Amino acid sequence: MYQVAFYNLENFFEIHPYSNTSPHEFSPNGKMKWGEYRFEKKVEKVGKAIKLLEEKTKIQPLFIGLAEIESKAILDRITSFRLLEDSNYKSIHFNSKYERGLDVALLYNANLFEILASEPIEVLLKKTGSKKVYSRDILYVKGKVAEEILHVFVNHWPSKRKGSAKKEAGRVEASFLVQTKIEAIRAENPDAKIIVLGDFNINPNTELMRDFALFSNLINPMTSIYNENTGTLKFQGRWHLFDQILFSDNLLKSKSFKFQSAHIFTDPYLIGTRNEKTKEPNRTYFGKNYIGGISDHFPVYALFE
Repeated sequence: MYQVAFYNLENFFEIHPYSNTSPHEFSPNGKMKWGEYRFEKKVEKVGKAIKLLEEKTKIQPLFIGLAEIESKAILDRITSFRLLEDSNYKSIHFNSKYERGLDVALLYNANLFEILASEPIEVLLKKTGSKKVYSRDILYVKGKVAEEILHVFVNHWPSKRKGSAKKEAGRVEASFLVQTKIEAIRAENPDAKIIVLGDFNINPNTELMRDFALFSNLINPMTSIYNENTGTLKFQGRWHLFDQILFSDNLLKSKSFKFQSAHIFTDPYLIGTRNEKTKEPNRTYFGKNYIGGISDHFPVYALFE
């Protein structure tokens, strides 16, 4: 059995030096008071969450797509965390041109998943004269497990906050870029096996998400999971399932990598005592107030036989 997963890590920044002229919010004297103690606690909590996912499912993930992580250095801190140091996780990360400096990345089990190629796909939101505004890159990775070649896309599409129409246009652009890359892959190999995962900032039942799955010929198992009483995050008082894993339909009948089921991982450790009633993720920050949790999202995972 194989497992693939995705986890939005909620603003996982390095500790930035403080500047009076241009203070970074994630610095010891910045708005978020982000210092060594809080950084190390976040590394520990993320590491424990990944280890819990391994233990509760009894399967080490083949790979974990990540969102809202600033640098390769943070990924190295996570993979060297004492509970994960024997898991042989390696990472792939590219710095994007996104103004906040947060990117997507991939942790992968180097014992099982052989990386053949990887590249970032830039998401240009707008161009005004010489000025260009970018969203987070999409990460494309081609890898091999057993005798199967997998094409993996890690996404974090533009958010639903502020400027709704512009953000929707950004999500349309991101979906088009993934779809175009998938078409190019299938032009070379019509039977290519594809997994698309990430934080899409829209629910699986939205028109754009349905169209993306349809036109890309992908299965979205999260559609049957989503309802008003469950999700991976709470936004404006409602549950949402922005974090999703999709796959090509040939993974329904593959002999060596066949889809079995998809899940939201809602272990009590990720909820914390303060959210026992609401059952929502125990976040790191609420606004500028430090809560001390892991993330404002739950991870999702899918099992393949």
